[in-house]
Amino acid sequence: PAGGSGGALPRLSDRFERNCAFDIFYYRADGCEVPCDAHVDRGLLHAIWAPAFGLQLWQSGAWRSPAEVWPSFEPWRDVVVLANAEAEELSTEPWWPHGRMSACVHRVAR
Repeated sequence: PAGGSGGALPRLSDRFERNCAFDIFYYRADGCEVPCDAHVDRGLLHAIWAPAFGLQLWQSGAWRSPAEVWPSFEPWRDVVVLANAEAEELSTEPWWPHGRMSACVHRVAR
């Protein structure tokens, strides 16, 4: 595809396994301490609009809930948006104007 500057932009989706625009995940907490261990998701972004029970974000050397990261966070009112692996890679491109971003390391705990 052609970029706005007339040059060809890399197709980042060719470097990653394809994701669906709308994925649904269900993490079962059937006795596991951490039903989904620490990871970074594929793709560009993930938006989480749910109670986010068990969601923990790695920040400043510790696991934190969304309410600890954003004290005004309210489930079902607020959306958590995570930068993923492709967003991190995109931010290393020389034409990216907004500085380097890191993919969000997160997990789901009981």
